[in-house]
Amino acid sequence: MTSPSPLRCPGFMVAEFERDLIVQRTKEGLAIAKANGRLLGTKPKLSDRRAKELRDDFDSGDYTLAELAEDYRVSRATIYRTLKRAVGSQ
Repeated sequence: MTSPSPLRCPGFMVAEFERDLIVQRTKEGLAIAKANGRLLGTKPKLSDRRAKELRDDFDSGDYTLAELAEDYRVSRATIYRTLKRAVGSQ
């Protein structure tokens, strides 16, 4: 048995073409959102107010990263990510 040829099933070609258009439009939309400074992916764990408090606490030098993570009830990776965003926005 042979696989169906595109000549016998032109619907496959149309579906593939439509899928390519959807992928292209999605990538363009994501690029525009990223260029406009929108965060892609999941919502940040800390609100803008809490992130500012975290940056202030970190800048004071009174707390270690582990202490900040425990106080704010987030992982150390979230602390690093929040501080990185703060540096990128300045």
